[in-house]
Amino acid sequence: MSSVFTTIENYFKTNGDKRVAELRFMDNPWEVLIISVFYVYFCYDLGPNRLMKNRKPFDLVWTVRAFNTFILSLNVWLLYRHFALLNWGLDSLGCSVSKNNVCLFNLKPFRPVENSHQVYY
Repeated sequence: MSSVFTTIENYFKTNGDKRVAELRFMDNPWEVLIISVFYVYFCYDLGPNRLMKNRKPFDLVWTVRAFNTFILSLNVWLLYRHFALLNWGLDSLGCSVSKNNVCLFNLKPFRPVENSHQVYY
């Protein structure tokens, strides 16, 4: 049995990425495997069936509503800032003209067409 563990550990050491070999949890797979097995055991058996068996669930309705309201207002504010930055869609999204006829978005030079309101770049 010990030779199986040694073989697996040697496989990871020889074929593993050398850049992360010295980092925590990267030198062998056993620590991550033990933590993962304990996590699954805690989530499916120890937590719900033994530790929380005689307790009533938390009332999180108002906490979730407050969080959703905060996220919604943050998204509305970010959307407003985005549109204000783009001059409410009145400017070109791909290119804005600078003084020396260079597109500021992708830095390609362009030549304006005479007697036209369109800019080809």
